[in-house]
Amino acid sequence: MTEGITAVYAYAIYNIIKSNNDYIKINYEDLITNPEKNIKRIYKFLKIPTYEHRYVDLEQFSINNIKYDDSVLDGVYHSVKEDKVEKNNYDLNMYLSESIIDGYKNVSLENWVKYFLIERGYFES
Repeated sequence: MTEGITAVYAYAIYNIIKSNNDYIKINYEDLITNPEKNIKRIYKFLKIPTYEHRYVDLEQFSINNIKYDDSVLDGVYHSVKEDKVEKNNYDLNMYLSESIIDGYKNVSLENWVKYFLIERGYFES
């Protein structure tokens, strides 16, 4: 059995999708494009009262006026965008080879779990 946390979560999601249980699927692009609409979908799915969130004029994380500090990590990894919710755009070519990008370009979560985890014997179908 694989010990990678990504594989474990992918397999869990795969099982939810193939089960008869209710679940909500929210595409990251949709969440970023219209966060308010998708957050309301989550409240409705969970059947709980809604909370009016702010999507602009946000603040950096702090507790008792002590702000989170990434400087010990030699970079900024947990900075909150204060003016709006938006996607970071990264050039994958800076991090991955073209063959890896092409190999995974059209792979869905369901197919990834089936072909890379189940068929290789990491998990049972």
